[in-house]
Amino acid sequence: MKFRLSILLILILNGVISAQQDSNRVYMFVPQMPAFKGDVDAYVANHFQFPQSEGSQGAKGTVNVTFVISQTGEVADVKILSGVYPDIDSEAVRVIRTMPAWTPGMKDGKPVRVQYNLPIHIQPNNNSSNQRHENVYRQRDTIKISREGLYLDPNIGAGIGGPPLSSTDIKVSRGLNLKAGVGLTKMLSSNIGFSTGLQVQQYNFSYSIDNTNATTAFDGTVTSYRSAGADTVVTAGYSGSIKYTFLYAQVPILARYISSQENRLGFYAEAGVVLGYLVSSSITGDVTQTQYQLTQAPNTYWYMYSATLPASPTPVSLTAQNPAKVTASFHADIGAIIPFNAKFSLILAATPDIGLMNAGNGSGDVMNFGSTKFYVFGNGNYGNFTTWLFDAKLLIKLSGSSRVIHLY
Repeated sequence: MKFRLSILLILILNGVISAQQDSNRVYMFVPQMPAFKGDVDAYVANHFQFPQSEGSQGAKGTVNVTFVISQTGEVADVKILSGVYPDIDSEAVRVIRTMPAWTPGMKDGKPVRVQYNLPIHIQPNNNSSNQRHENVYRQRDTIKISREGLYLDPNIGAGIGGPPLSSTDIKVSRGLNLKAGVGLTKMLSSNIGFSTGLQVQQYNFSYSIDNTNATTAFDGTVTSYRSAGADTVVTAGYSGSIKYTFLYAQVPILARYISSQENRLGFYAEAGVVLGYLVSSSITGDVTQTQYQLTQAPNTYWYMYSATLPASPTPVSLTAQNPAKVTASFHADIGAIIPFNAKFSLILAATPDIGLMNAGNGSGDVMNFGSTKFYVFGNGNYGNFTTWLFDAKLLIKLSGSSRVIHLY
């Protein structure tokens, strides 16, 4: 019995010691770093009282102060890492110690002790009395956001695209293309990362044709003299307006660069490959077939021909017969990033997607008019689908460091 009580006491004691060690541990970086309730630079500048000692007057440089933010946000363990002059260093320590409570750092949902370093830049005192704190340098050259971590990346885009204009003898008009998707971005540093995800993109393009010219009887097609019997030839011409629509599910594999600055317009770029899988395709519109009948009577030198138009156009409702199931394109994206804070940004960019694979063969897209056939896309391939889009993306921080680094 005594043995069991001893083991229990040891376990309890170890738990107490472990809890005390965890509560006393000081972290350098945590997912949610401590935050000053206001502008820490303005606070230091407004409370720093420049010493009047002779050695302080010409001093300049940077006082690097380190301190700990406790679980309750209190400032503790203030030390000088590197100083400028003893009186100035002492004043820097005094100002830090007078700071109000911070918002503490958080790890695993609990407040923890975090080490924090703060540089205070000093420039020579020129004894001017009309600027209270001119010897404390406060101007920031750069404010950089440390963006390492995982981001959610919803995006939409709109533009024009489709097959090359010369992919067939038909003059193609590229229509409105729409794209929407969501991605995941892993930033390996403040500027460089990789992105993938899932998106859908719709390609729309159309054309109009009109190769029907004759609408009345005409005699004058001179041929060889026919001495006996009649000869009749029937052919057809077409006019119409056709629209193609392709819908692809796509997986982008991209490298990404972000210019990480707070409250400033930054540069954004990405490049890589987009793989696509055909979800659906459709061909819509209407076509009018004009029947031409050419007849050569006996004992004549010419044909008589007439054109017969149907009462109304024939509607087109087809599925493309031989499109490529898998496509690939080279993707590039160049634009601007508008950061609202360290965790949320808006990206506006222009995107060319240049097709790397043929999108399929259009010679199988056929309409039958009795014994004649109308080849909807002609006899050519669709070619490589290429698009030009304007993109809007949101960059939403999910995990990782989101601290702001001040560079002076």
